[in-house]
Amino acid sequence: MHQTQFFNTVKDLDLHEAVFLNSSMTVKEAISEIQKHNFDQFPVKNDNGDVIGAVTSTHLTTRLIKNKTKLTESIEKNVIKEYRNVSSSIPLNELGRIFTRHNFAFVDNKYIVSSFDLLRFLNEKHE
Repeated sequence: MHQTQFFNTVKDLDLHEAVFLNSSMTVKEAISEIQKHNFDQFPVKNDNGDVIGAVTSTHLTTRLIKNKTKLTESIEKNVIKEYRNVSSSIPLNELGRIFTRHNFAFVDNKYIVSSFDLLRFLNEKHE
């Protein structure tokens, strides 16, 4: 096993600030934001500014195809509530363990990190 993942932390990843969606947005508006920003995961805040979960393109697509939501429905009814908040100081091997249970994590309430970000970092370190 390569030593990088033992010494590097989440702050070593090239993360971009998350774009937060408001829970009162419709599914259609959320899809427009997904297309506009070309991100897959968006954290969702309620009117008080509290993070209540996230929406992903895959999750919305699945719910639409299965008729479990409509384009006119609020995204609040479509958020994924199982997520982890992590600190940017945690080691990458710990982040890897989190990804065995979760598709993404919030970092310092400011960023979203996914297994794609970790995979890209590990690939670049081996070049």
